[in-house]
Amino acid sequence: MSFYNAKESQLCNFEINHNKQGRFTSHLKIQHGLSLNDYLIRYFYAENDLKCSYSLCENTNIANRNGYIILRFWEFDIIHHFEDIKSIINNLLATTESETIDVNAEK
Repeated sequence: MSFYNAKESQLCNFEINHNKQGRFTSHLKIQHGLSLNDYLIRYFYAENDLKCSYSLCENTNIANRNGYIILRFWEFDIIHHFEDIKSIINNLLATTESETIDVNAEK
């Protein structure tokens, strides 16, 4: 098994000398349409090797099971790649069923 190193891409000739601010993760999302999790499973690990015990991960899993999608972005990307971030959000919204809620309904 090879181990993940953000400085050595398996997809393209993308090179960085450090991975501060998650630059490689952002590159994967923007240029290849892959999440880091999908990339790791495809090129490095089995899916079971990537089970996270961090509480935010479990909260995300609970939200996903309840029909919610949680997106997280690095501050660097929000500041420097805002149009790409908007595009990711708009694409997700375009492929997501909307649910109309009657805000005036009695409880």
